[in-house]
Amino acid sequence: MTTAAKTTETLQAVYKDHVQQVTELQHLAQQQYPPSHPAHDTVSDFLNDRITLFRFLKKANYSLREAHSLVLDTLAWRNDMGCDRITPRDIAHTPLWSDGLVVLRGQDRYRHPILTIRLSRYSPAPAAADDDDEEADRFLDYKRYIVFVLECTRKLLWESSRRSPPEDHALQATLILDLDGASVSDLDHQLISYTIDLLKHRYPSCIAQVYVLNYSWVFGGIWQMLKRALPETARARVSFPNSADELQEHIDLEELSVDLGGLDTYQYDPDTCESFHYFGYPSFGLQANTPTVLSR
Repeated sequence: MTTAAKTTETLQAVYKDHVQQVTELQHLAQQQYPPSHPAHDTVSDFLNDRITLFRFLKKANYSLREAHSLVLDTLAWRNDMGCDRITPRDIAHTPLWSDGLVVLRGQDRYRHPILTIRLSRYSPAPAAADDDDEEADRFLDYKRYIVFVLECTRKLLWESSRRSPPEDHALQATLILDLDGASVSDLDHQLISYTIDLLKHRYPSCIAQVYVLNYSWVFGGIWQMLKRALPETARARVSFPNSADELQEHIDLEELSVDLGGLDTYQYDPDTCESFHYFGYPSFGLQANTPTVLSR
């Protein structure tokens, strides 16, 4: 059994052991948003996501009081950010969306859905429209895109959890970061820091494993920055496969795209990317007949 398989199995056992605490956390948070509260419906949708509540409980080292505080803080952030209102229509004008920086497709051998980031498709954020406006955030559209991607991933994990017993739930996603053709000079460090902050505080423990492909010394400075920002437990989940054969230990070739050495011939199309269009709208529904892993 691989280390990743053991980690997945252990986390599933821990989740099963804390199901009652997740219920208590859910009830505590719901009490802050009674039916008369204007945000009741939106908040209720999020609080029904017990997989995410478990991840907050884990971040709080299983302290119910601390997890409750973290969840309430995140609910306030979600309201300010408008997480539930970001749809494909809202980010369609950004090059990150049109060029397919991130694809949410397939799953690894441990039933984790796969996020694939092709860094060569990253375009630097445009300068602020008004250079004299110090409050202008030229990264705002890009930040909304990142939140949208993480929201779709969260909903996919939530959806899959409804179809299996607790010990088989897909509690996390897997990330493939492909550096082939990427330009270090194009990367915006502020956006990298923002993404790390989201994963640490708003979507904690969302990522199970990170596989970095086509790594070279050119990216050494960025990796050093990430190592300082990531806790040791997160750094331990980052690996650098040298080939598709190494990656196949964790991901079947049918789940990998052709450009990564796999057999999947799918080409990104912003108009038909199934996962983002299905999970990218507030009324995605969680219908009983919806597949856990979207059709290939």
